[in-house]
Amino acid sequence: MPPVPPGLPVAYSQLIAPQLRQVLAACGLPHTGRRQELLDRLADTRASWRADTQAPRVLSIDLGLRNFGFALMSPVDAGTSQIPPRKAQQPAFHRQPVPIHLHAWERLELVASDADTACFAPDRMAAMTWDLLQNRLLPMEPTHIVMERQRSRTLSGPKVQEWTLRVNVLEAMLHAMLKVLITAGKWQGAIMSVPPGRATQFWLGSVEEDSEALAEWKHHKDEKEAGKKERYYKKMERLARQTKGRAAAAGMSREDFPAFTPEPDSKTDIKAKRMYLVKEWLKRPAIIQPETPAVRKVQDAFITTSQLLQPGRAGRARVKKTVDKQQDDFTKLDDLADCLCQGMAWLVWQHNRSIFAQSDASPLASKPTDATDESEHELACKELAEQQAKDERKTAKRTRGIKAAAESGVTPVGVVPGQ
Repeated sequence: MPPVPPGLPVAYSQLIAPQLRQVLAACGLPHTGRRQELLDRLADTRASWRADTQAPRVLSIDLGLRNFGFALMSPVDAGTSQIPPRKAQQPAFHRQPVPIHLHAWERLELVASDADTACFAPDRMAAMTWDLLQNRLLPMEPTHIVMERQRSRTLSGPKVQEWTLRVNVLEAMLHAMLKVLITAGKWQGAIMSVPPGRATQFWLGSVEEDSEALAEWKHHKDEKEAGKKERYYKKMERLARQTKGRAAAAGMSREDFPAFTPEPDSKTDIKAKRMYLVKEWLKRPAIIQPETPAVRKVQDAFITTSQLLQPGRAGRARVKKTVDKQQDDFTKLDDLADCLCQGMAWLVWQHNRSIFAQSDASPLASKPTDATDESEHELACKELAEQQAKDERKTAKRTRGIKAAAESGVTPVGVVPGQ
């Protein structure tokens, strides 16, 4: 193996590429490329690491004009590690949540649903963004602001949606105004931009099989798949009777048909699965400690409302029919879950980077059972990428159908004219 770059401990010269990717993923860094590129990336990270001089107070933001979610959090004890001791054969250890104080957790509607196009003029957007920073976000005194970088397209569709451009404008204005405040010495903080989907990929590969969240999710998922499997074999039996006759079909068993293949999690399932994970954190005071009555109210409403979610049924309409009218503000859970997951992921990344930068060993890498095996996180990322590609193809196909229907003057079912 080639020597490690200067500044990187010799222990890393013995690690294979999947182990290096595991270390990079645990630190929230890009983990693609050849082995030497991975080593160089780790060396740069170690050289640039600096210990925080003060306890971080992290403001995690999920951007949106109608659903602007944010969570303000800080570690329970920034000076010591609050993560339980590592268990043997537990590679997911370095993706476990850290105990936090949750100071604020809200979702805002920056622009009304019936707002006219004048609200999105640059001067109006700038005034709205400055008001948001001056009166809502900066008074909370965050030391770090973490925002997910916005995509330019929705599910990589063939067209750039106008609403996507408006959210991109909000993102750019927030970054520009915060940078001006830092340069002018008006705010001593840091802005962090997280690549799209990185926090989701990080957490989806970390849920342990014995966790309460996954057990409950698996129960609902198994019920759903059992119904699909039964309908599939009934359909195959019906086709066999039509093509081979009743007598021949009667002698066939289900083993004679092509095996049923469960579908991977859809985009809606991934959202709901993330909400299940957040719900488990909220139910454990050792992980999340709400600091205000307002946060406790959101916490209780989130737990109550998320009980109604099932795989494939994370839609807002179904929840609205069931929850109390007083909890209507909490029926849009994915934005609240996203900002909390993102902030928690950033704290874990920082914790892991401090371990990596201060140790001459390689504690973030687990010993692989086979040199050719891929890490659990890599497999989770591949599965998520495959599902996203499938969703993108569905969206592109539906967009073409809507366009063709619009040209013919027919409004497709489920599409509101003017959308």
